[in-house]
Amino acid sequence: MGEFRIFIVVFFVTRSTLMTEQSDPAKLAQNSRIDEVWEVIADFNLGVPRADLENLDFKDLMQVRINKILLVSSLYDFYTLVEDGQLTEAIFNEFLELNLHYAANIRRVNTGKAALEALAHEDFDLIISTQRLEDMSISAFAQAVRISHPEVPVALLAYHSREFEILHDTGETSGFDGVFVWHGDTKLFLAIIKLFEDKRNAPHDCLELSVRTIILVEDSPAFYSSYLPLIYAELIQQVQELIKEGKSFSDKLLRQRARPKILHATTFEQAMEYYEQYRSTLLGIITDMEYEKDGKIDEHAGLRLIEEVRKEDPELPILIQSATARPEDV
Repeated sequence: MGEFRIFIVVFFVTRSTLMTEQSDPAKLAQNSRIDEVWEVIADFNLGVPRADLENLDFKDLMQVRINKILLVSSLYDFYTLVEDGQLTEAIFNEFLELNLHYAANIRRVNTGKAALEALAHEDFDLIISTQRLEDMSISAFAQAVRISHPEVPVALLAYHSREFEILHDTGETSGFDGVFVWHGDTKLFLAIIKLFEDKRNAPHDCLELSVRTIILVEDSPAFYSSYLPLIYAELIQQVQELIKEGKSFSDKLLRQRARPKILHATTFEQAMEYYEQYRSTLLGIITDMEYEKDGKIDEHAGLRLIEEVRKEDPELPILIQSATARPEDV
């Protein structure tokens, strides 16, 4: 019956590159809409045949959902995130704008101790901590959660500052499952939620039900914190066109949940692990040029990744995006 297809604004160019000018990552992403940077629209197979979709229920996909978030922050930081303090409402509005049918609830506590006490009595799907806690270091908090609730992912939401750079460079943030930099856009929360959902659901949805994947390799928290919200917004908006074909509400939900999943890697080894595991489902790869390989920064790690991938998949669409690389490096 043909393939289940989706149009995606291209952020891959086969065997070609997009090199950005030297720029602040936040301004670069905020001032450039994806559809203005990449001019070509490609038609990709989503990877799930229509016959398979017709035999699926929407409940078969995205079985792990992030519905309840524990936010650990001071009242000052909380109001910095949203001026009126209505963060849950702001996130709900972001989900509503993209026609998503659910939004996560957020409970806030002031201290690390209060967070650990809340975890002892309630179930949470995700923990987000700001970079300053009143009663303990962020590394001590992450370690405490690892011991008491290893199954709950913990993300750090920081402000782009010299203090954060020191924490990041000295490994104080290594205990977190994800590190993000706040640039003032509540769409980042939607991206964080979707990123963790994708990571948890990919083994089932992609490997067993053939939902497609995109690998993003980027090690700069400041850049990917601005980049990921744009990618997710574009993906979800493009999926809306596919949803129009749905015959019923459950069919529309099924098509929505079958969107491509983003797998984010920060090192060469992690990217290769994702590639080896999900290569049969890959739509393409977006990679930075310079990131960690073999435990140290390699200024040509992106090219080395492409060389490895090309040995197995010479036609896989790949985009190099970099603020530092020169065209002659490629």
